[in-house]
Amino acid sequence: MFRGSAGLAGFFRRPYGFGWALVGDAGYHKNPITARGITDAFRDAELLAGAIDDTFSGRRSANDAFPEYERNRNEAAMPMYEFDLRPGETGAAAPGDAEPFAAMRDNEEQSSRFLGTIAGTVRSPSSFPRRTSGRSSPPPAPA
Repeated sequence: MFRGSAGLAGFFRRPYGFGWALVGDAGYHKNPITARGITDAFRDAELLAGAIDDTFSGRRSANDAFPEYERNRNEAAMPMYEFDLRPGETGAAAPGDAEPFAAMRDNEEQSSRFLGTIAGTVRSPSSFPRRTSGRSSPPPAPA
């Protein structure tokens, strides 16, 4: 039996509250095709540790530090979140969708960059064409 993941909806949760915080997959969900859950969790944990340190050290209040953690998390996660929308989309391919892959077929440097984006060794997939949701902010978690 074969099962796909095309119907998975992505969303972002508020990643903090009084006495709790979320990192990685607990704080937002995207298509799992790139297998970056643990990478995202480590990134978010580092951002969260900075907010906690700022709060405990008295440099900033929790009311300033934790919303900034959320903004930083969203900013860091959004490029890959938008990139991950493409593999889970259904329907007919848009004109030009196959062109980047055809160009990479004979270009080792571009192929390495693309795979590095998925692996997390290349910072942003922004140079690769993609359709986006048109959102300027993350989608909310389902009710």
